[in-house]
Amino acid sequence: LIKKSLIQTFKLDSTQRSVALQVPNGPQRIRGLAGTGKTIILSMKAALTHISNENFKILFVFNTQSMYNQITSNIEKYTIEEASKAPDWNNLMVLHAWGGRRREGLYSFLCSQYGLSPKTLYETKHVSDPYQYIFSDFLAKKKDEIVPIFDMVLIDEAQDFPPAFFETIYHITKDPKRIIWAYDEFQSLNELKISEPESLFGLNKKGIPNLNNDSIKGQYDDGIDK
Repeated sequence: LIKKSLIQTFKLDSTQRSVALQVPNGPQRIRGLAGTGKTIILSMKAALTHISNENFKILFVFNTQSMYNQITSNIEKYTIEEASKAPDWNNLMVLHAWGGRRREGLYSFLCSQYGLSPKTLYETKHVSDPYQYIFSDFLAKKKDEIVPIFDMVLIDEAQDFPPAFFETIYHITKDPKRIIWAYDEFQSLNELKISEPESLFGLNKKGIPNLNNDSIKGQYDDGIDK
């Protein structure tokens, strides 16, 4: 019974697969309860986008360190199943949001790219939100120098990340800002209310939100739900 249940639970249904196949021409938000397959969908979306757009630079970023192997093995499995070849990891980066001495993460990668010394977890023990602290610091020092390098960014566990993280993602993503973020309903470490794009992705020099709330309402011209 347990085996049968697991097979049913982790089998992609038609709705999940259709979402995974989509390459939106802009930002997209995915909402769902814990255990509804968001990580699977993002992994498959990374693999399928990588196959259909070989020159795309794709970033998959997340918060829980222990998910590294699960995400990379999922992406590898789906790429081999669909294209009969392994992923080109030069164009597909799977990074923890922070990173450390043993393994590079998004924050440590960006610090390396822009000549900064990354802050350690020990250095942030005095603040209530370490992610907000480190990415705010990075933006304060290098915001005007950031060059967009990714064609698509997939964010898992988005409920765990603060605005400075999302604003950084905005600046490192090329137009038309294919940023896909998935979060667990009611699973935020900090609050129940889900933040809208205008409060997540920062403001431009004129004080206008980089992404307005309407950017994830309705559909794109090709029928893909925002």
